[in-house]
Amino acid sequence: MVVISGLTKRKKPVIDPFLLFEVMEFEPVKADTFSRRVIGYVFMPVWEKVKRIRRAIDMTQAELGEIILSSASKVSRVEGDQDQYTEEDLNLIRKHFNLIGMPLSELECVAFMGRLYLWRDLIRDQRMEAKIMQPTLVNILNLCPCDDYLPTLYRLFEVLLLIDEGELCKAEENLTFFQRPKIKLCNEHIYYYYYCVGRLSGARKEWKKALEYFVQALNIIEDKEIFLFDEDAERLYYNIALCYSHLESVSKAMLVLIKTKEKFIGKETDMRSIYLDNMLASNYITIGELKEARKLLDSSLLRAKSINDNSLMCLTLYNLGFLYKQSKEYNKAIEYFDQAISIFKIGSNDSLWSCYNKIYCQIELREFVKAENEIKQAKKLYTNNQENLIYFESLEHILTIKRRMTNHNDASTKYIEGTTIPYLIKNCYKTEAVNYYKLLEYHYKKTKKIMKSLNMAKAILDIKEQMYEGDLKL
Repeated sequence: MVVISGLTKRKKPVIDPFLLFEVMEFEPVKADTFSRRVIGYVFMPVWEKVKRIRRAIDMTQAELGEIILSSASKVSRVEGDQDQYTEEDLNLIRKHFNLIGMPLSELECVAFMGRLYLWRDLIRDQRMEAKIMQPTLVNILNLCPCDDYLPTLYRLFEVLLLIDEGELCKAEENLTFFQRPKIKLCNEHIYYYYYCVGRLSGARKEWKKALEYFVQALNIIEDKEIFLFDEDAERLYYNIALCYSHLESVSKAMLVLIKTKEKFIGKETDMRSIYLDNMLASNYITIGELKEARKLLDSSLLRAKSINDNSLMCLTLYNLGFLYKQSKEYNKAIEYFDQAISIFKIGSNDSLWSCYNKIYCQIELREFVKAENEIKQAKKLYTNNQENLIYFESLEHILTIKRRMTNHNDASTKYIEGTTIPYLIKNCYKTEAVNYYKLLEYHYKKTKKIMKSLNMAKAILDIKEQMYEGDLKL
């Protein structure tokens, strides 16, 4: 909460928040948009805010009366809701307490809330103006001794900015503010709290937790009937689809993705539309609909190039490589993985997966010497991360088995069954776990271990049931 006692001592200049409209190249949100935002919420009256300021610094009604060139009785009448401060009175109050630009009247609060949502939109679209706009907002909110509605919105939107900047620990620390026992949140605040926790969990690859909070945010919309713009709803569905895709819950992911895709008709060059098609293609690959996946990815690559977005090009190139890996067109797959590797940041998780899948394809092509050299280089690059080394040690065991498929290798099969597959399933890489089960199924069959081969086949069916189970009603 704001420390009101520091108001009379503050000497820092206050920047007029409305000044920013003159220096930024976008249109301000319309007034009717503001009014739609505040349906069901009543801002604290001006006199109540001024009364809180007065009491916080132990100022008497007579002293406040002198400030506004009036009397204690005038202040008493206003605080009894029998009179009101004039604009001149409010200007004198602002000047005395150094509250220039602070929203006091209901109209000012509504306008300031519109600026908060404008800031939120800039954060959401990852516009650099969001960082420019923040200092003017935080200065005002530090001075604002009004009710919690506007300060709470600011804090929630700041969490989204911190997540986008990669400041995940700071974002988590800021979220603890909302876990205090006495804090009161309206439905809109609760919605954004759930959304923020979902975003933070997703940024940490905690997809189950992220999904839980995004669904709670969805329930707030449906149960409490809070107002939400279509674009906000699109992003919520998009994030739910993202979680299901990463969790490889295919049926649920496809249902949400198709529903969300309908909202992007006519927005084909929108970044989220391209991400959406990549997610949809990834799920088509999982269920074996490679033709549909290829159409989406070819289109996505052209659109990503048209807007010159490297991250989207990398993502699409990687998914095309994965598509051709699954269709066993390994040379084509390697071409796409090489293109993705050339753009992805060296040492990143995306670069790791591109490198891993490229080596996998080399082994399938029986290019064992090339694969060995690539594995050695990769292990040097990721030597400080034991979990990442699992991927490349697993490839070494695949290479060992593939070299002599009819000779049983106990060490390699034990490693894959005991380390590789459990790790992949735990981290929601079920599709890749199926590839390893298929390898072992074939290997055990070739080495005459029929029961083990059947167990691998059963494990494949169990995983696919998990991936295709259930339904989601939205």
